[in-house]
This record gives sequence, C-alpha cells and structure tokens, in this order.
Amino acid sequence: MSAPAVATDPRTVRVLLADDVAEVRRLLTIGLTHTERYEVVGEAEDGRQALELAAELAPDVMILDLAMPKLDGFEVLRCLRAVAPDCRVLLLSGFAAGRFQSRALQLGACAYVEKNRGLTAITQILDEVCTDLHPAERRPTHGRSTHSAPGRPPTIDPSEELLAYVTHELTTPIAVVRGFAEALRNHGATQDDLSRTAIDAIIRNADVLRSLLDRFGQARAIEVGRLRLDLQPIELSSFVHETVTDLAGAISTHSVSIDAAVRIDVIVDPVRIRQVLTNLVSNAAKYGPHGSPIEVAVTRRGIAASITVSDRGPGIPASQHEAVFGKFTRLEHSRPGTGLGLYIARGIARAHRGDVTVHDVEGGGCRFELTFPTAAIG
Repeated sequence: MSAPAVATDPRTVRVLLADDVAEVRRLLTIGLTHTERYEVVGEAEDGRQALELAAELAPDVMILDLAMPKLDGFEVLRCLRAVAPDCRVLLLSGFAAGRFQSRALQLGACAYVEKNRGLTAITQILDEVCTDLHPAERRPTHGRSTHSAPGRPPTIDPSEELLAYVTHELTTPIAVVRGFAEALRNHGATQDDLSRTAIDAIIRNADVLRSLLDRFGQARAIEVGRLRLDLQPIELSSFVHETVTDLAGAISTHSVSIDAAVRIDVIVDPVRIRQVLTNLVSNAAKYGPHGSPIEVAVTRRGIAASITVSDRGPGIPASQHEAVFGKFTRLEHSRPGTGLGLYIARGIARAHRGDVTVHDVEGGGCRFELTFPTAAIG
C-alpha cells in the first residue's frame, strides 16, 4: 500500500488507483500526472487495500480494476459508499462490457472501461466522469445506456468462459505494452529515427493483437445473441461521408465516389455501423484492381435505409454469396485476415434488425448492401 500524498492545489482531482498489476498502476500514473488536473494520492494492489485507502484518503475518483484479489471490483463497489460516499469510480476491466457493464453501473460505477481502449481513451473517459468535479460540488455521474441485441436468452457455456478468460489475461499485458509505448511517444525525451520506428511498430502491433481479441469477442457475442448496441440518433448521409473521408489514406489507390445526397435520420449504434462500413469499403479496396472505382451510395427504401458499396474486383461466385458470411470464411487464402469481417458485419446488421447481402455487378465486381430500419430498435 503506497503512502498517502497531499494535494497542493485544491482544484486538483485526487485519484486512487486500485489494480493488482503494478505495471498498470505505473502506466496510469504516468498518463495522469502529465496533466495538471490529476494527482495520484494512493495505490492499492487488492480490494481490501482499496477500501482502506478510500476511507483514509477520501479521493475524488477511484480507478478500480474488476479482477482484484481479496475483494473484486464489484465487492469494492458494494462496500465503498459506507467508507467514501463521494468517491466516483471508473471500473477498469480486461473483460468485454457485456453483462459486467450493467452490473457495474447498478452498483454505482460512473463508467465501465475496457483496458484495451488504451491510455488515451481511459484518460478521456476520466475527463468526462470528472467534468463537473471540484471540492465544492459533487454530482453523481451516470454511465451511458446500452441495448442488448435480440437473440437467445443469456447462457454461459465453458467455451464462452474460456474465451472471456483468455481475452482478459491477454488484454492486460497488451494494454501495458501499448500504454508504455504510447507514453514514450507522447512524453519521451528526444528520440532518434530508430527509436521512433520501434515505438510506432510496438503500438501498431499491439493494436493488431487488440483488434484480433476484439474480433473474436464480437464473433462470440454475435453467436450467442449478446452483441450490445449503444443506440443514438444520427443523420446517415453525412455520417457515411465522414466515415469514407476518414478512410482516405487506406483507399487512396482507388477513385471513390459517394452518392449520399438524401437526408435519412436513423437510430443506430454509430460505432458498430461505422465498423461495418469500414469493413465493406476496405474490402472493396483490397480486392479491386489498383485505380479501379469504388462507389458508395445511401438510399431510403420505405422504412429502411440502405448503404451500398460497389467495386470492380473479381466478384464472388453466386454459389458463394451466402458462404462468404460464414465464420472464418476466406475465399482467397493468399489475402491476410481472420475470415471474421463479414460474419461480424452481418451480425451487427442483424442486431439492428437489418442485413448485409452481396450482389453481382454488371461488367464485373460485386456490390455489398447494408440495410436496417430507420426506426429505433424496440
């Protein structure tokens, strides 16, 4: 248990770190103390120490790991109000949100953050939690609501528990590796070209590992009907323009046209829909010849919205139009990938009560179409 620190500025947000991995605590300390807003006043390596320090130090915020020894994060949350009623909690976990997020918010956490989000994202969420925080005013902050996609009743089977365990165990070291590399890049001393190249390579490959874990987790959530949606109203045409523009670097070898002039208001999970569109556009660039056109269009079909992505690639045989959406399906094994992209894309669409389908394009190539209702999911 670390010795308590005394804040020198009354406007400083006093933070207690509770995580059984010393490297995670060190990484969070580096990220927080590079700003003038936060001061780490104590560190705990298990749940009991977290409660003891919370009672002793009365911190403004606790960053609390879920999988803690002696008392886990949920047990700490249940006991915290008795010893530090004003302390806000950001629950940090290597487990995907799923069923854990709802339970955390019900027990009083202000936010549930997956460790694989990275140091910068964790700091940004902490900023949101502490937006109105100063010694004279403390108001409760509530987490964002989520929506469970329709599917089979929640069940836990051994394979799901194994995947959750492996994901959790890998997430923490990946987050630590990436976080320290990010800290070196952002706050390190003057670096030579080799150092910068090495740091960028570490971050890039940590992101690849994180992306693989995310894909496996999403595929499993889709399979058991537990994919969660954070529904928000958006204007679809401008959203598509913005998403495709953000992909400019990745698709710069192709000519891209966007036909999205009609205004369509929808209620969707924008992060998930962006993921689907990014996958479809990236695939069009991957399989289309260098310099070939990619056409993106947004239309309204009755009460449904449609986004199509057309390419001039080799196309997909009609006999494979359904098979291409299968889990781990790759029609061209010479191309890199997990074979999960289209499986996840269709799962996200169907969670929105829509679909992703593929059609032939006259003259060669194919057109993928994402459709979903414009009304909210009930």
